[in-house]
Amino acid sequence: MNESSTWAPVIRFVLTAPIVVGLCVAAACCGRRGDGPNSVDAATAVVAAHLPSGWSVRTREDDQLPQGHYWGDWGRDYTGPRGRHLVLVGPQSVAMSWRANDGSSHSDAIARESLNVWIMPANYHEGFWSRINPHAREPPKEVFVGGHMKAFAMPSHEVVDETRYKNIRADAVEMDWPDSPSRSKKLSWPTWRTELAAVLAATGIEGPAFSIRFSVDKVNRLRAGQRVVLIAIPPGLLDGLTDDDQRAITAIVGKPVMLCAYDEIGRAELEFDDPFDDSTHTIWVAPEFIQPIGG
Repeated sequence: MNESSTWAPVIRFVLTAPIVVGLCVAAACCGRRGDGPNSVDAATAVVAAHLPSGWSVRTREDDQLPQGHYWGDWGRDYTGPRGRHLVLVGPQSVAMSWRANDGSSHSDAIARESLNVWIMPANYHEGFWSRINPHAREPPKEVFVGGHMKAFAMPSHEVVDETRYKNIRADAVEMDWPDSPSRSKKLSWPTWRTELAAVLAATGIEGPAFSIRFSVDKVNRLRAGQRVVLIAIPPGLLDGLTDDDQRAITAIVGKPVMLCAYDEIGRAELEFDDPFDDSTHTIWVAPEFIQPIGG
C-alpha cells in the first residue's frame, strides 16, 4: 500500500497531532509494523481471540514451513525464514473409513474438522521448485500479506482420539478419510478466509492478500454515510496513544458514530467528535467491530 498517497484523500477532518501519530502506530491507515516474533505472537493472539464458537487452538509449533513448501529432497538445503504452524480445531466430527484384517468395513469418528494456519515472516517466499515438485503435498493458500508477516491456511482434519487411532492402525489393512475437509474444502466456519484476513488486519499489520468481501447482508446494512455503533475496541488500536486519545476512543464504544467509507483493504473509516474537547477523530477498524444502530 502506498501510504503517502493514502493519507491525503482519507484524512478529511481535523485530528489532534497525537492521535494521527498514535493511529499510525496502532492500526489506522498506516498500520502497526511489529518486528519478528512480536508480530507472530500478536497474530496468534488475535486469531485465538476471534475464533467462532466451538473452535479452539489445538497446537502451535514454531520453526515451521507451510505444508508442501520446500518438500523432501527439493528443500533439504533451505536456510530461509520459518514461522509458526497453528492447528485450529472445530466442533464437526470427521470419520475415518477403514477395513480390518478380517475384511470387515468400519467408520469411526475419531477426528474433528481443522484449519491449518501458517504465520510466516513477510520475507518468506515459496520457492519455484516447491511449486513443480510432483511429490510435494498439497500446499495451503496464501490468505494474508502484511508489513512484517503473511499467512497461509488450508482446511483439514485433526485426530482427537489418539488411542483409538493407534488401535485401528494395528488392525487395519486400508484407511481413508473420505469426508475430510482437506478434500471437500468445507468447514462449519464457511467464512474463515475473509474473517482471518479481517482479524489479522485488526492487529495493525496491514494488507490482506485479497480484497475482503463482506456478506450481502452486511453490505446492505452498513453503507458509508450512515451512523453505526463501535461494539468493541480492536486489539492494538489503543497501543501507543496518549491517555486523552485512549479515553476518547474508549468513550465512544457503544455510541453512534459516522461510517464515512471503507478503505482499500476493507476497514471501516469511522469519524467521531471527542466527547471531552472540540477535536474530531478518525479511526479505521475491521468491519466485525461495527454494527447498525439498534443491532
